[in-house]
Amino acid sequence: MVGNLGNAAQPYVGATVFDTFGWNVLFALYAVAFLLAATTWTVINPRRVFYEDVDSER
Repeated sequence: MVGNLGNAAQPYVGATVFDTFGWNVLFALYAVAFLLAATTWTVINPRRVFYEDVDSER
């Protein structure tokens, strides 16, 4: 949901940043966003179980 909100806001925000600061700042902003997204994957455990299997308790 947050990703969709970001994608919906990106054309306006990207155009505003580009018009105000230029290509270099826009590129740096995108680079920071991608690096932040990549670093969050270091703390995500894909093998984590959120719910116990219901059938195994019976």
